[in-house]
Amino acid sequence: MSVKVDFKVDKVFGHLELQIELVDGEARARFASTEDLRYFEYMVIGRKYYEVPYIMSRICGACSISHFLASVNAIENALKVELDEEVVMLKEVMNKLEIAQNTVVHLYFLALPDYLKMRNLGELLAAKPDIVKSAMMLNSLCLQAVNAIAGRIVNPNTYRVGGFTKKLPKEALDKAVKVLDKAEKLAEELSEVIVGLELPQLSDPELNYLTVDPPTEYLTMSDYLVGSDGSRFKGLEYGQYLTEEVSEYSTTKYCLYRGRAFFVGPRARLLAFGERLSEYSNILADVKKELTNPFSNLKAKTVELLFCISNSKTILNSLAERNLNLSASVKVRQGEGVGVIEAPRGLLIHHYVVNDQGVITHSNVITPTAMFSRHIEASARVLANELVSSGASLDEVERKAAMLVRAYDPCLPCSVHLISSRRGSK
Repeated sequence: MSVKVDFKVDKVFGHLELQIELVDGEARARFASTEDLRYFEYMVIGRKYYEVPYIMSRICGACSISHFLASVNAIENALKVELDEEVVMLKEVMNKLEIAQNTVVHLYFLALPDYLKMRNLGELLAAKPDIVKSAMMLNSLCLQAVNAIAGRIVNPNTYRVGGFTKKLPKEALDKAVKVLDKAEKLAEELSEVIVGLELPQLSDPELNYLTVDPPTEYLTMSDYLVGSDGSRFKGLEYGQYLTEEVSEYSTTKYCLYRGRAFFVGPRARLLAFGERLSEYSNILADVKKELTNPFSNLKAKTVELLFCISNSKTILNSLAERNLNLSASVKVRQGEGVGVIEAPRGLLIHHYVVNDQGVITHSNVITPTAMFSRHIEASARVLANELVSSGASLDEVERKAAMLVRAYDPCLPCSVHLISSRRGSK
């Protein structure tokens, strides 16, 4: 007997469908983006290197800073630009603040209603107004901090290839710190809401992950990647470990790590480097016990929210007393560069080849959702099998599967990249 459950998943960024088919008691799952095709890699072919980050930041409004920084990092690597430490630190602050803001939206506006038996944010607001109002204030504070450093809340305009376009006065840094003081208190209060959730039980069927390998601390920038199997390699070598394929039923590529489904994002980051967050040991001990459960991505995000706000404050305070040199010289040359960065949903890769005129001749982008889409399918398959075996109804299978997808926090507009832009193309 064959039964098919085909449904749209709401409360995610973009449009997707999840299809679960039960054949003789065994489940199959398909994760399908229904977004229109995107051609960003193709758009930048033939463009000057300095135009590219501003174009690529438009891939996604939710994570425009991550796309901007990954693009900038790739081009700076291709042109061998050497940046002062302070510039890198401020880029890290921009990235962490975007992670924090995206996390607030995902946890409290998209995912939390699932766990309180509510259909949407409106019902949550009616039943738990204090939580929603606090989360809205926290979201606003994160955006204010982003605006102070990046120039605006999406598509940053204070940075270009080679450094910042203008000085950031001490007053601007101090203002951001004051905003983050308020944000930190709210984040600490709200963290109890997520950490205390009772998650559906699910054992990860493919405990394979890939993250940026930070040289120090947590979520610091690096040109290296590290996998759950212990492999460590330069971002420029990603093609030796990752394979990209076009899906027959989705408008997005999918990606495999050494031929296996894998995941990226907060859960992967905590599994790899959680010991570096000793200041959050009071909640980490409990969160770590659940990290082999895909649903625990929510709790991993809670820990990162606290860290991103606190660490950004620390960095900005340290920079406020320095005489900052925020720009570097850029020499046009032929080169190839890859920028790897931890976006809110996980590892993001931008790859470009630049000719001796400073023109882009090759472009490739691999997004977090493209990387973990096959892992969602593997997890959904196991979840459906377990639910059906326990006698759950098809409605319950659909409800729990949708919760699972939302736990990953997919971003569909980011993921649709089907153009193959070959090296040397014009």
